[in-house]
Amino acid sequence: MSPPQIVNSIKKGVNLNPLNEFEAKNLLKHNRINIPKSSLVSTDKVMEAAEKIGYPLVLKAVLPEIHHKSDISGVNLNLKNVSELKDALSKMSELSDTFFS
Repeated sequence: MSPPQIVNSIKKGVNLNPLNEFEAKNLLKHNRINIPKSSLVSTDKVMEAAEKIGYPLVLKAVLPEIHHKSDISGVNLNLKNVSELKDALSKMSELSDTFFS
């Protein structure tokens, strides 16, 4: 059996943009693939979303100029309560001038 061929799927002249994590998860959900509970919200809605999802949770930055969140401390894991979430959100606000816009 021969190995699979790698085929270039990008046609010349076609401009493709990568999906952000939220868009990718929605695509997976649409195709009936189970994913963890998540919500894409502005900073003023983070606490409300956390209460709906429940603790522990993960806080991730979603900014157009950031593709690799973990490289710039844009991911905070295992946040167990409101205090930890507020601290993580405060530190994350330093990542971009647009974070709190």
